[in-house]
Amino acid sequence: MLKKIVASFLVVFMGLSTTILSSAASDNVIINDNISALEQEIPMEVQTAMENQTTALESYQNLFDSFQKNDLGLPIYPDEYGGACIEDGNLVILLTNVNDTIKQEYIEKCKNEEKIVFRLVTYSLNDFDEYVLDVKEAMRGENGEDIIGCSIDESNNQFEISLDQSVSVPVLSSRSQVLISSGAPIKIAYQAPVQACTTIWGGDRLENEDTAIPMTAGICGTYQGQKAVLTCGHGNEQVGFLFTRYPYIKYSGSRIGQVSFQRANTSRLYGQQGVGSLGDFAIVTLNSNITTSNKIYGNLEITGTYSSVPQGTTIYKYGTTTGMSYGTVSRSGTGVIIQYGDGFGNVYYVEGLYTSSMRNSSGTDAIAPGDSGGPVYVKSGSKYLLHGIVTARKEPAENEVASLMYSSPIYFAQDVGFTVKTS
Repeated sequence: MLKKIVASFLVVFMGLSTTILSSAASDNVIINDNISALEQEIPMEVQTAMENQTTALESYQNLFDSFQKNDLGLPIYPDEYGGACIEDGNLVILLTNVNDTIKQEYIEKCKNEEKIVFRLVTYSLNDFDEYVLDVKEAMRGENGEDIIGCSIDESNNQFEISLDQSVSVPVLSSRSQVLISSGAPIKIAYQAPVQACTTIWGGDRLENEDTAIPMTAGICGTYQGQKAVLTCGHGNEQVGFLFTRYPYIKYSGSRIGQVSFQRANTSRLYGQQGVGSLGDFAIVTLNSNITTSNKIYGNLEITGTYSSVPQGTTIYKYGTTTGMSYGTVSRSGTGVIIQYGDGFGNVYYVEGLYTSSMRNSSGTDAIAPGDSGGPVYVKSGSKYLLHGIVTARKEPAENEVASLMYSSPIYFAQDVGFTVKTS
């Protein structure tokens, strides 16, 4: 049950660049010991926010896990559930009906009663379903490329539709026009498109052997009982005409494996909703002589995952181009739907993403070409927990820095059988 849509033009082979793979036949182990210096660059208020949200995030993960899931692995929300967000270290649960009985039910779902606040709202996430379906229908219609996307701002209990800033008349259906004129909680916004971030990056990178398209590795794990690594899905489609197969992947000039699973919908014909891909990722099954690690840049060890985090969560991200950046999840809920191009004529239509407002200590681009596939994670005490991988960015306006990041939660890769290596 997807709650958000964002349209754009952005694809990236960005990514995690260190110590996650090494060949047993070589000493090509990449370890960077500068993480302490990197973390010292993070403002104290960001580090404090990261620390203060620990209890709230644990409660939210328990709440998310308590929801039933549909055949796609997506949560089925209770009728009164309006979403959640983190404010001042508290988990704010938004409900259309708040009484002592319902509060107790949600406290039990969270398995904790500390740092939980309830807020009464008018609309549930289920109430926004018809808006989501309507925008998806418009995206596959005439002039659908003019729709940047839409999303649910859970904390403000509002549905937002974003259109290309060059569009003068909204390209929505008559039903949407009626909903807007009726005073429904819909906001129309205009923004620049999202732009692909594929780029050539030397050194510790992965490369599609069939197309020579570069990408950086995401996180190691297992898939169908074999060692595997996660990376971006775009650019890793099947190759060939009469006899198709997934591409081979190279690392340090040598073939290390082959894509076994790929998800990044490139056709508006896939599915009847216009968008048919949950997340943008590819799972690469590795050769037996490749060793794997649970480490990411800076010799950090990933020891678990947060598959779903609420709006307001403080996160970190590392990419090979821009390095460390930090920020806050700005649009949460079930996910975001966007359409974006890779600069090579391919347009992707992907559901279930997150958007986050990012920055770094230098005041430069917080996300750029070369970062796609990079880890998005949180620090909980002394532990580092993976939330997902970088997917795309919103193209910045002239004289501005890039700050809006799109990411694929690890949840979707896990749902199809990928297991993150945590030790």
